[in-house]
Amino acid sequence: MSLPNHHGLEIDVTSEYAFITIKVINGGQPFAQIRFQLTDEAGKPVSIFCDSNAVQKELSDKIEGENWPGWQSSATIKTKFPEQVLQAMDSADSIAALVTNCTRGDEYSPGNFSKISASNKRIKLEQINYMNSRSLSHKDNYSLRQLVFTINFDPGSVNELRRGEYRIGIMKVEFSDRSSANNRTCGDKVIAELERLTAKDVRSQLP
Repeated sequence: MSLPNHHGLEIDVTSEYAFITIKVINGGQPFAQIRFQLTDEAGKPVSIFCDSNAVQKELSDKIEGENWPGWQSSATIKTKFPEQVLQAMDSADSIAALVTNCTRGDEYSPGNFSKISASNKRIKLEQINYMNSRSLSHKDNYSLRQLVFTINFDPGSVNELRRGEYRIGIMKVEFSDRSSANNRTCGDKVIAELERLTAKDVRSQLP
């Protein structure tokens, strides 16, 4: 397959509800994008785009001729993430699980997140609930909560933190909750856990 110089390529994989999107970026510019739709039993390609017609044909012939696994398929994927990254992912998952099914709009997929993306530089896990936030008929009953975990593979990339940001090991967490008062208890659980884990992380670094 006639791909451009692989040294300039970046690959970003995003999982969002029933879809997985693979983006290939070459020198900062989009080169290819492949989008799959998954059920529990199987996956299927729904769109294939490439900046090169020749490569697009090769991709299409290869991808459309394969059988792709679904969410519940027995196929396994071996990961080679460092232990620090795996620990950060476990922490993110445990925090996000606190508000899964907490109120309307807190039904997530995959797992406890509404969106997961990974590149060769970082992993980003997002849990977002904007249920009824734009509805005039729900002015006193809406969610406007956003929880984002960013795990950078370069440990030095987490710099100064702003309001609503937390640092847990190599992971940066951004949290905001502007939900109506009756839906704030869900976000309060997240804040309490973030403050607990942040304090624990600080204590672990003390001499």
